[in-house]
Amino acid sequence: MIDLYTWSTPNGRKVSIALEEMGLAYEIHPINIGKDEQFSPAFLKISPNNKIPAIIDRDNGQSVFESAAILMYLGDKTGKLYPSEAKARIRIHEWLMWQMSAIGPFLGRAHYFLKFNEGKAPFADAWFAAEAQRLYGVLDRLLADQLQSISDPEYHQSWNRMAQSARQRGQGFWWAPGQLTPDRAPDLATGLGMAPNSGQPMPPQ
Repeated sequence: MIDLYTWSTPNGRKVSIALEEMGLAYEIHPINIGKDEQFSPAFLKISPNNKIPAIIDRDNGQSVFESAAILMYLGDKTGKLYPSEAKARIRIHEWLMWQMSAIGPFLGRAHYFLKFNEGKAPFADAWFAAEAQRLYGVLDRLLADQLQSISDPEYHQSWNRMAQSARQRGQGFWWAPGQLTPDRAPDLATGLGMAPNSGQPMPPQ
């Protein structure tokens, strides 16, 4: 059983998706970042950086913070979505670190300036908008390469529908291509609503 300390954010959802895909039982402990609950002394003991998500593995008492570290830990624990072969891991680590160093922080900043503070810093608006477009281009090329290696027509149709919907909303994919089945992706991408393996509602937006 995994204790998941989280809130309804992209980083929080990454771990929820991994737990679902790996078939692990877990219990959700909502950390309301809108009320600064991430700064509580109890949560600080689990996540020294005061950020969600974090987990505690009841099987061994191990706590892990930072979403990428959690994904790697869960992959090692289950042997799923995280091959042990060194060459395959290098490719996973490349894209995982890219997400952590580029997609995550830069799209977050673009959202901060372009949605919540539009016009207050024109240089920042232009810079982060351009960088967001560049990063989406990198992601588009990755997805195109992934889809070309898959022969199932229904798989292509499902991803194409989601890609079209995401572009219409001005959004990009935030789940790992090829690691999440298309039939489950739309529900998970909108926040899960109900987390099946936990039997609990997801925290609200």
